[in-house]
Amino acid sequence: MKSYAWTFDMYLSKLPEVVKLGLTNGKDEDNAFYTRSNDVIIMCEKYWEGTATSYYPHEMFHIMSKFDQSTIVKPYDVVGYKKVGKVNLPADIT
Repeated sequence: MKSYAWTFDMYLSKLPEVVKLGLTNGKDEDNAFYTRSNDVIIMCEKYWEGTATSYYPHEMFHIMSKFDQSTIVKPYDVVGYKKVGKVNLPADIT
């Protein structure tokens, strides 16, 4: 199994002090991993199979970008994303 420890070395100071891992049956987000605040939610099946670690870098990037907004500028520029500012959502979906 590939280790991603080196990937985060330069970004550890950009992460919150605590990141929690939660397990789900996958029915809440159509079998997708996701983040909420400082939590990474993964499917139980992937965790028990031992394949969940391949998703950690992706999910940790989401947490890092929420925790330290200055971190996301360069990676997002690489893929052509631009910051659009605050988006006001209709009250019935917030």
